[in-house]
Amino acid sequence: MQNSTPVQLVFGAVRFTYQKLRDQVAYCGEDGPPFPKEKELVKAQLVVELMDRYRYGPHDIRVDALVALKGPDLHYMEADVLVEKAQKPFLAFLVEAPVLYKKNKDENLLKLFAIGASFPRKLFPSYLIYYTRWYKGENLHRKFVCIDIKKYPTVFAWQKAGFPNTGYIPSSGSLKG
Repeated sequence: MQNSTPVQLVFGAVRFTYQKLRDQVAYCGEDGPPFPKEKELVKAQLVVELMDRYRYGPHDIRVDALVALKGPDLHYMEADVLVEKAQKPFLAFLVEAPVLYKKNKDENLLKLFAIGASFPRKLFPSYLIYYTRWYKGENLHRKFVCIDIKKYPTVFAWQKAGFPNTGYIPSSGSLKG
């Protein structure tokens, strides 16, 4: 039997149900933004997009997921959004404010590979995605790099292949890997 309590998505210290998050994202400019930083707004918009467009459930999505890095000392890195399927990582996102996307791209792509490599081989996420979005008037613009980590498990393999970008974000119906 399914739990009837709505799943909560956590952004910092604030918890949202899916509908409340969707409403906050839709009306973020009206009563003052609930997301104090532009990156947080991009992250919230991505979460809503993952549920509305790509059909992931709120129970599949973790926001600000800490990933233990491999090494002698225990260190953590944060995936801005982690989408899981069957309790295994599927998509790992780092998001950025649009004005910083290009400037921080190389650094954030290296971070994504570090996050991907931190999972045991059987639990590698299938895709690493560096993402941003913005509006010009009514038009939505998105930029992202989506890397199939199963094909390119290291930044060196990805570089050697010519930095391939899948060009799409996999939906919940395209569960490969």
